[in-house]
Amino acid sequence: MKGDSRKAVELYRKAVSMGNSMAMNALGGAYSLGDGVRKDHVQAYAYFKLSQKYGDRYGFAQENLEKLVRKMTVGERDEGDLLYEKLLLEMADNADIEARHTQDAQGDGDFEKNNDAAGFGDSDDCIYVGDMYEISEKVKKEACEAIKKELDRADQEVFLAQDTYRKKKYAEAFESYKKAADLGNPTACFQLGIMYENGEGVNKNINEAIKWYEKAMSKGSATGAGQLANLFYDGTSVPKDVNKAVAYYTRAGELGDSSAYYTLGLLFSFDSSIRDLEKAANLFRKAVSMGNPMAMNSLGVAYLSGNGVRQSNAQAYAYFKLARRYGDRSAQENLDKLAQKMTDGERDNGDSLYENLLLEVMADDIKQ
Repeated sequence: MKGDSRKAVELYRKAVSMGNSMAMNALGGAYSLGDGVRKDHVQAYAYFKLSQKYGDRYGFAQENLEKLVRKMTVGERDEGDLLYEKLLLEMADNADIEARHTQDAQGDGDFEKNNDAAGFGDSDDCIYVGDMYEISEKVKKEACEAIKKELDRADQEVFLAQDTYRKKKYAEAFESYKKAADLGNPTACFQLGIMYENGEGVNKNINEAIKWYEKAMSKGSATGAGQLANLFYDGTSVPKDVNKAVAYYTRAGELGDSSAYYTLGLLFSFDSSIRDLEKAANLFRKAVSMGNPMAMNSLGVAYLSGNGVRQSNAQAYAYFKLARRYGDRSAQENLDKLAQKMTDGERDNGDSLYENLLLEVMADDIKQ
């Protein structure tokens, strides 16, 4: 999860606690996409419904809810309804919220003045919300400007760089990223690596790209470590080095990127030069603890086939169910096929294991 997206989610939550329906919808969108939070259709469903309850003046939550429901199981919708009721009770405890909601329902026509409460994050999040929900240019601009005032100098340079980069003014973007990188901003270091790798606003130079990716990694950037891993495993721009790739993927995982552990699990599953099914299963397990739905499904496959673990239909069932809960589309098919082969006792055991796994993953999420 990117740090900027996490900050946006924090701001959304604050705005939600103040009764802002646009922030409720935005938080639902974050859960729907897994942007700044773990992907969770149940949470998305609940916040979209909450946004509807609190006005949804532009109709975005209704549209998002309708699209989401088509992807959800009956059980997920039931969980979403329960969570919605819980959120509604929490909101009702705050009398100020009710007062704000009443004012909104009367239609004061001045949403733009209150858009600070929407809790938009950095420019990426402002644009993301604007693009996804078709917020007016005026609202988007004012929201971004409000956040820009709160950023420190390095983040301001990143803000400017992201804006000019989107407009393909690469030379200007490079200068702004360089200023931010010199101030120690990891996002800027990573972006300089991208620009050197692609030759955007500067001559293409893979050695310079690697230098900036390494600097980003040294400052805590999982994406920097992941990009280095991709480079050395792909072997197109630099000589292929599987051992270096493994080391960089491992570092990316340590820095919080669950997809890095998942990718490592795939490498140890299918790359004949390092194949180790037991190690692959352990890596999938690490990614699972970080909420990665693809790793959940892959670990289910491992238990189903007995690859790297002792074969267990109940364990496979539990992980497939967990993967479905966290949004993996292929998990439902795997679960349906497996369930047909299982006894009632195995399914009961699988359901019990699933409940335990869900609690463990949710607990890990809180810690992180």
